[in-house]
Amino acid sequence: MTFDQESFGLPRAVAAGVSWTGVWLGEQLTVAMDGEQPNDGKQTFGAGVELSTLQLLILRGGYTSQGDLGSGLRLGAGLRFKTIQVDYSFGSSGDFGQVQRIGLTFRFGTTPKNPLVLAQDWYQQGMREYRRAHYSEALIDFNKALEIDPSHPQALAMMKKTYENLKAITPQ
Repeated sequence: MTFDQESFGLPRAVAAGVSWTGVWLGEQLTVAMDGEQPNDGKQTFGAGVELSTLQLLILRGGYTSQGDLGSGLRLGAGLRFKTIQVDYSFGSSGDFGQVQRIGLTFRFGTTPKNPLVLAQDWYQQGMREYRRAHYSEALIDFNKALEIDPSHPQALAMMKKTYENLKAITPQ
């Protein structure tokens, strides 16, 4: 770039990130990582994890090699209710020591239910029907869980098992 009589190169960076959200031990889990390599600075990276449990409690942890408040470990937690969410975090603030943050979120209107939680709800309903030997109803519920979350491994396994049980009791 040239400004007046002075020329200089523009800053450039290559950045990439990846995240995964799924169900772990019946609870929603998100894992994320990212990194950046600027042409005129040092490489930075970050990683974090968030676990939503009991449809109320959110636990978070992460690490960043460079952030607005310095590098280091970050920890946090939140409580999510229908219309309000309270969050707390603790982390390093570089030269300023430790920092604590509190956040308050208000939701207006209805909030849609998390699709992974919906899929798990259908799976649980399918399991109740399966235990009662209501195999046709269980198949419908497992199928609904898989429509929402095609990677739900328990729903897929139970759908196969239920279909085999249904086939075994149905006369040919």
